[in-house]
Amino acid sequence: MSILVVDDELTNLMLLERLLENEGYDVVKAMSGEEAIELMEDPLFIEQLDVVLLDVEMPGISGIEATRLIRKRFGLDELPILIVSGR
Repeated sequence: MSILVVDDELTNLMLLERLLENEGYDVVKAMSGEEAIELMEDPLFIEQLDVVLLDVEMPGISGIEATRLIRKRFGLDELPILIVSGR
């Protein structure tokens, strides 16, 4: 299973990556909503992606806005998105 983790805080990103990889997941990281959307332009990447974990509060494109952009391309049954927060 491949998971895209998006968080602007490097510590959170590394923690989630370590936890998920220890459980056997393949993790791809992005440090912004913009980077996540850019990654999703690659059809080969999307083909392997199973779920997205998005930080809710990020500069630029927030997790909420990134979710809106992703949902324009992928339905609820096509790509699960989990919104996460350090709060």
